[in-house]
Amino acid sequence: MSWFGAGFWAATYRSIEPLNKYEWWMRLNMRSYGIPDRFLPEMRETYRSLTAEAFGHLIAENQRFRLPAGLERVTAPTLAVGGRKEYKIMHQSIQDVAEAIPGAHGYLVHHTKRMPLNEEHNWNLSAPELFTRTVRAWIEGWPLPSELQELK
Repeated sequence: MSWFGAGFWAATYRSIEPLNKYEWWMRLNMRSYGIPDRFLPEMRETYRSLTAEAFGHLIAENQRFRLPAGLERVTAPTLAVGGRKEYKIMHQSIQDVAEAIPGAHGYLVHHTKRMPLNEEHNWNLSAPELFTRTVRAWIEGWPLPSELQELK
């Protein structure tokens, strides 16, 4: 649980909000999260439409999230994937999902190219071909790409 509520995060956002009109600021933030430059138009729209209140609630709710009750009744095939370099809490979350849902599987992505943590976290954007191969294999029931290793 966070010590800081939505109001704190909204105030924090307001302190940097004026920077959102600058493209260099958007690009800096995109790089810090491993988002490729080709997504600049979408990020520009996101930055311009996000309010401080929405940001505050987003961060506060993200920190409050816990797995919901009843996951033992889920029957849909479930794949939980994260980057190998992700923080340990992310690895634990993947493991928790895999254990909570019958038949679920947890994997870590071991990229063939060296990626910093921020790119591994957003691997659907930084490695879209691998992401697409992973989703296609999962849906079709094929073996997952060799870059994925089951979390034990």
